[in-house]
Amino acid sequence: MAAFLARWLRDLRDAQTADGRVPDFAPHPYDSDMRFSGNPGWADAAVLVPWRLYQAYGDTRVLEEAFDSARRWVEFSLRQNPDLIWRDHGTCTPLYYGDWLNADTFVDIPGLPRKGGEVPKEIYATAFFALSTQTLARMAGVLGRTQDEATYGALARRIRAAFMRAFVTKDGRIKGDTQAGYALALNFDLLPVGLRGKAAARMVAALKPYKGAPSTGIVSTVPLMKELVRWGYVEEAYRLLNRREMPSWIYMLEHGGTTMWERWDGWVEGRGFQNPRMNSFNHYAIGSVGEWMWRVIGGINPDDAAPGAESFIIAPRPGDALSWAKATHRTMHGPLSVEWRLEDGSFALRITIPPNTSATVIIPGATASDVTEAGLPLARSPGVKVLPRRPEGCALRVEAGLYSFVASPRSFAATRRRTG
Repeated sequence: MAAFLARWLRDLRDAQTADGRVPDFAPHPYDSDMRFSGNPGWADAAVLVPWRLYQAYGDTRVLEEAFDSARRWVEFSLRQNPDLIWRDHGTCTPLYYGDWLNADTFVDIPGLPRKGGEVPKEIYATAFFALSTQTLARMAGVLGRTQDEATYGALARRIRAAFMRAFVTKDGRIKGDTQAGYALALNFDLLPVGLRGKAAARMVAALKPYKGAPSTGIVSTVPLMKELVRWGYVEEAYRLLNRREMPSWIYMLEHGGTTMWERWDGWVEGRGFQNPRMNSFNHYAIGSVGEWMWRVIGGINPDDAAPGAESFIIAPRPGDALSWAKATHRTMHGPLSVEWRLEDGSFALRITIPPNTSATVIIPGATASDVTEAGLPLARSPGVKVLPRRPEGCALRVEAGLYSFVASPRSFAATRRRTG
């Protein structure tokens, strides 16, 4: 992906308009000054994709090549929205995409609300404005552009403050009261610490009108899944993953899907197909739940503080009836593998950390005294350092190598009671 996305970003920049708008897709077969450009969430790829590439590979060249394009998009957004709330400015910069294909676009689904699932577009767009501006500041910091880092860092703080004034009440309610609004605000770190737990609770409550189903579109679904786990609603996230009714991933699989559908309701039993003019049955977006699966089920999380796959956070979070999982990530340093299993109430975790890397390992719910490595107490295990305990469980720092941890039944049973 390093070579592919670096090359694709050049196509994206080639189609960027003179005023800074970024196209919805690249290569761009039309006149990007006239249409299909400047849509928040799509255009933000000019900022977010280079940053993710840097995090994955540690190569600053992609940031150097992308910085001016990213800056021009943020500056366009600022010129068009001097009060820092991103609004529709006509056909060249429409907000009509928003959280695309959310529950408000469903057709003839009995029992589900017809309206109320879509996050207001000003909230959606302003959230991306804040995220891209903060990310631009981080890019500047990596590149040693200290003045740009200060300028865009300050602008990001002003956007977050404007977001709070315009859309968030003192008790953490976000205008529209949608699953997507809370998921994006939490995932983009737009809320003050004191309101985050309250917003997460409202996010969960927003599932109820939809009978426990997601009302999110292609942009906010994975943030919803991530934030459920981040704020302690692990079982709720697993419930969504394993849900069989429409809308759900398993509904697609059980109704003939061999690839992910563009729409949650691409085909519905008793109704048939959705709009034939736009109803792909091979579309990645909602399938990006795969990221949640390898981060949460597999427990593999690149350490954002160490770009270039030099450090990882291994933090599997078992849930529902799942009793084991395996995951492997081919890093630049070699394969990293994780395998965990529930055995007689205990939690067994076997990991391989590749050469020239290290990892922080979280044993869910455990304390250090309840964990062994290769049958030995942690204090006697080479390459293992016990860290202060985290709310999620026992925290360890490990060097490259092969490790086999076991958490006692007593310890793991306690965490299942707390998270279940």
